[in-house]
Amino acid sequence: MSSDRVDVGGLTQRLSEIFYDQALGDISISVNDEILPKTEDPLKEESKYGDCYIFDYQDFENPRPGSEKDVVRLEHDFCELNFNVYSDYLDLTKQQTLDVLKMAAKKDHTRSKCFVCCFLTHGAPGKLLMHDKYIKIDDILKCFSSCKSLEGKPKIFIFQACRGGCCEEGVPCDSTDSDSGSVTDIPDFRDYLLIYSTYEGKISFKTKDEKREENNHGSFFIDELCRTLEQFSGELDLLQILTIVNYRVSHFYLSHTLEEEFDKKKQMPCFISRLTTQVKFNRQIPMFVSNDTRYFDYRRSFSRKTILKVIYLPVLLIYGQALLKEVIKEMN
Repeated sequence: MSSDRVDVGGLTQRLSEIFYDQALGDISISVNDEILPKTEDPLKEESKYGDCYIFDYQDFENPRPGSEKDVVRLEHDFCELNFNVYSDYLDLTKQQTLDVLKMAAKKDHTRSKCFVCCFLTHGAPGKLLMHDKYIKIDDILKCFSSCKSLEGKPKIFIFQACRGGCCEEGVPCDSTDSDSGSVTDIPDFRDYLLIYSTYEGKISFKTKDEKREENNHGSFFIDELCRTLEQFSGELDLLQILTIVNYRVSHFYLSHTLEEEFDKKKQMPCFISRLTTQVKFNRQIPMFVSNDTRYFDYRRSFSRKTILKVIYLPVLLIYGQALLKEVIKEMN
């Protein structure tokens, strides 16, 4: 009888990369941005994976400076994943946005494997704020419901936006809330994947809100989404990657804002999948390295220790000194 051998050491290391990301080490922030050299593209003659549109809205009464950092990060990752990236859409009005979406839906996507669309803006339950007025998320999705060349293909929408004015307090448990969503329950929305930086009714944090932080580095969610894509796009499917993103954002970050009511709060991303096929890029891409990613490295390390102190420590006091000693050891 033969037996299979399992590389326990290798498995442990991989789980550590996914859930603990212990390679934070000594973190320093430099003033010079750099992107690792691009790897030689062995598939440059291959058809593009699909189109990726990125819409960025910054010019509001309550502006969103630093959002361009998220645009650059998304551009990098989706270009490396062999997408056609269209990102010259800054501060469009509602009608201009709809015009671009309708134009995109009329294109021939026959050779594409999927379609991606990203929105970086302010939001409210079920809608996004354009330069002049709100647009319903359903109206965005409906632009593609009749696109024949995208039938049966994944249509992926990424939303970096608030979905209400409440904060996630954070609790020491293993469960997460499901998202109510706003997508009408009709067959036209088959093969859609909606990726939200937070769930219904909650705030989505950005670094512009940070205490004593003069620079704007982008958003925690987009950094973690791109970081995880860069780590695992060559081996995991997209839903597995998004599950890791949910874990990391909800465990590694705690807000550190100027307003006390929004300080030391959590953020829980979510996604709604109506996919009928697997999305797997099978393409390892280089890590994006910059002053902004180094800042997020620092914030992840800082937040982990703060979370232990603020949320978990009081609970551990109830369960005994043995657990308390382990937590204190972890914080040090």
